[in-house]
Amino acid sequence: TNGNLGDDLFVRIILERYKSSPIQFFLLVYKIEDYQYLLNEYPKLVLIKYPTPKMLLRILAKLQESLAHSSRLKQYGYEKAYHPLFDEKFDIFINIGGSQFTEYEGESFFLGLYLEELMIRNIKAKTMLLINVNFGPFVTEKYKEKCEAVFKKYSRIIFRDQYSAQLFSKISQVTYIPDIVLGFDFKKRIGEDIKQEEMIGINVINLWENKRTYQERKKYIENYEKTIHAVIDYITKLKMKVCIIGFSSEKSEEIYINHIIACAKRRNPFVVIKKCIYNGKNINEVFRCIAECRGLLSTRFHALIIGMALGKCQYPICYDSKLTNFIKSINYTDPYSLLNDISSPEDIADYLIHGNPSDYKHVIDASKEHFTFMDLAIIE
Repeated sequence: TNGNLGDDLFVRIILERYKSSPIQFFLLVYKIEDYQYLLNEYPKLVLIKYPTPKMLLRILAKLQESLAHSSRLKQYGYEKAYHPLFDEKFDIFINIGGSQFTEYEGESFFLGLYLEELMIRNIKAKTMLLINVNFGPFVTEKYKEKCEAVFKKYSRIIFRDQYSAQLFSKISQVTYIPDIVLGFDFKKRIGEDIKQEEMIGINVINLWENKRTYQERKKYIENYEKTIHAVIDYITKLKMKVCIIGFSSEKSEEIYINHIIACAKRRNPFVVIKKCIYNGKNINEVFRCIAECRGLLSTRFHALIIGMALGKCQYPICYDSKLTNFIKSINYTDPYSLLNDISSPEDIADYLIHGNPSDYKHVIDASKEHFTFMDLAIIE
């Protein structure tokens, strides 16, 4: 996990579920210091830093890639770095997949897929679970076949959308269950006494940042940002509060949100806009902020999920196929837009203020089936 609210929440859901059990969990993280605080809540947790090759090897591998168009040194570096992890023996290996199986135009070496292949070949565990994962987008059949070979080695694969599950339906271990976060008891975590305010939450994502998808999305980003600004202006003119919500602990997320607020203040110096940004440790504060909102404009996948779990009136802007595939899977009946065809700011704001969300209790209940498989594997 790496400082993203959705990823961190996956981990918390599992740790919370089995907190009272005698099981010891080993968690792979990018920066141990960022997750040290979890040890106070979960004393049986052990943090392990993701292995990385030594600096000299990384430099040589980069040179080989640029001069010889070869990734052999990079592969060797990661094999050597991961070797100590493969000496350990585990009862269960749980891979919370998310959106890691993706392929974009122009890519030749997929480090993420290579590490998946490396792990599944070498990790020593009695049971191997790949959960809460979606597949794609992908470009080539070769990439799909490589992923299929990885999936076949798992004891159970739980896709969070029907598109992915149907794509690999010939694998007997494949199951479709809606995203695990839907089944999390948010009210138990933050309390029942949250008062809803006359406030609209706006969850944003910096679409300029992702180099892998930038070329595909660049012609739509400007309109996305214009829509965000117009929705803010429309809501604040009605004397309602606005809160900009960020889901990443990366410094760039705060810079991006501060820029949005600064632009709004230039248009109207008297406007008051709150911000609530995940910093790795304030996850309950972010949940409470969403719970207090009348409506939620959600861009990130797990803003949509958390909003559904809390029964919010929300308007998703689907910037990625993982959102549209999920929406189709659950027969989502409320309004939403695709990044390349965003509705008018007035329509979006009007729905957030006056709309009534559909009841997705059946989807929330279905998502809890994740635990049926995990309980069988862990408690046994």
